[in-house]
This record gives sequence, structure tokens and C-alpha cells, in this order.
Amino acid sequence: MAYFRESNVLISGSWDRTLRFWDSRASSPQQSSHDTPERVYQIDLVNNTLVVAMASRLFNIYDVRKMDAPLQQRESSLKFMTRSLACMPDGQGYATASVEGRIAVEYFDPSPAVQEKKYAFKCHRQTINDVDHVWPVNALAFHPTYNTFASAGSDATVSIWDHKVKKRLRQYPKFANPISSLAFNCDGTKLAVAVSYTWDNGEAGSKMAERPAILVRKLGDEVKWSEKAGLILSQAQFEDVYGLDPELLAMVPQPVKAVVLLFPIAEILENKRKEEDENIKNEGQPLLDPTVLWIKQTVCNVLVSDGVPM
Repeated sequence: MAYFRESNVLISGSWDRTLRFWDSRASSPQQSSHDTPERVYQIDLVNNTLVVAMASRLFNIYDVRKMDAPLQQRESSLKFMTRSLACMPDGQGYATASVEGRIAVEYFDPSPAVQEKKYAFKCHRQTINDVDHVWPVNALAFHPTYNTFASAGSDATVSIWDHKVKKRLRQYPKFANPISSLAFNCDGTKLAVAVSYTWDNGEAGSKMAERPAILVRKLGDEVKWSEKAGLILSQAQFEDVYGLDPELLAMVPQPVKAVVLLFPIAEILENKRKEEDENIKNEGQPLLDPTVLWIKQTVCNVLVSDGVPM
């Protein structure tokens, strides 16, 4: 469903291959019905532009003021079934995601120069015991002010993305259950996350799933810690490095001044550290590379890599 504020109309799409316009104030709420070539999976609206994602990877783009025919008909950039859709608040395009852990960024302007900007990327994936696990991307939502967007998947994670610089800004800690939906509030200060079992593992998975819940997260300045660490934000910033794959490295802004490697404290490492400390005490500190800065980790069980773009 999508709400057309200008006309106070609710638009719904269904597997019966129709789009229907509703006005709850009228004695007969259904105002109109429009056939679609395939089952409707997702719809979203920005200004007067309605995007309809359908089965068979079809997309129709309409002007809601003239629904007799679509303005554009497209095929999805993604190879698998569309799972989620969200329009950019600035009206330039939309993001769509599939069951195969990918997101595509598309633009309305059909000119070749603009269409060259569209792209797709992998997300909501994890390698466990050398096996790649891929989860559906169940929900997308654009921030109303900054035009960044959030994605949520059956891997129970939420990520924030800047589609213009093609990078992930943040991934929040994993939730207890898969995430079926999410939305920003009107001023973008809060993010509501719907956590519930999404039947990716069938009936067996439902027996272990926790109770559904809607969680509201307050969004704030998430870089204050770096200021306290002495980073001058007008000159540099910390960025997460999520892997060494070319697609993941491409998300790190350039140039990079340094890479900070953090690793968990383990018993084998502690024993090695004590051994080295004793050798340094007895034999003196060996010559160190002056470009490497070592800082002792004081928080246990943290594993992160950060890049510092300048």
C-alpha cells in the first residue's frame, strides 16, 4: 500500500493483478481499479510517481494523475524475485531488493546518461564455516531528510546506506529474529523495526522463533566517540571495512590515510603477549616500523577493521 497525500487516497496492489484507489471519506471507498500485467508484490509513491513491482521481474512506473497507461515499463536489474521497494524522497529514483541478498538503485530519467548511474550490489550475506549464506532483503526505507536508506533482511540485521557514494554507513547489532519491515518517522529521528519470523526456514523454524515485536530506535550522532578519541572530523573520519572483496572495498571513501585493525583478546594471544613482554623486558624493545601505531585493546570480544579516509 501507498498513501497519496495530495488527494487523500490510499493505493493498494494485489496478487489479483489490480491497483485500487481508496478514499475512506467517500460513501463508496473504492475510487478506481486498474489492471496490471502481473501479480503486484510491492508499490511505493513519491510526489506523483507510483512505482509498481510485479511478478516476472516487471516494473511499471505511473503518474497517479493519469493511470490509463504507465509512463515506463521496465525489467528489474535483479535476477530474482523482488522483495522490497522504496522511492527516493528527492524524486529522482528508487531502490529495490530481491530474495537473493541484492539491492539495485534505479533512476526515473530514461536518458542514457542518467541510466548509466544505476547499479546493484550484494548485501545481507555472511560466510559461515566457508559456506556463503544469502538472505532476502525484506524491507527498504529512505531517510526523509538525508536521502540515505535503511535495509533489513532475514539475517536479522539493519544497515544504513548512502547510495550516492555507494557505501554502507552503519550496521546495527543483530536482532533476535528476521526483520520483516522498517520505517523512519517523519523527521528521521527514529527508526521503527518490525521483528518477526518470515518463514525462510519453514514450519520448523517457526517453532524456535521468538515473539514478534516492533522496536523503535532513536537515531543520533554516531561519530561522537571518534571526536573523543581525538579525530578532527573536518579533516578525516572513521569508516568500517567489511571485507576485502572488491565490492566491499569500493564502499570505503578514498583516499585512505590509515587502516586500524582490531581483534579479540584470546588466551593464545594473551600467552603470546606475555611472552613478548618478558622478552622486551630482558632484551629491550626491537626496532619498530614508525608508521605503525599500537594501542592496547581494553574491551573484550570486539572484532572490527576501520579505515580512516582523509
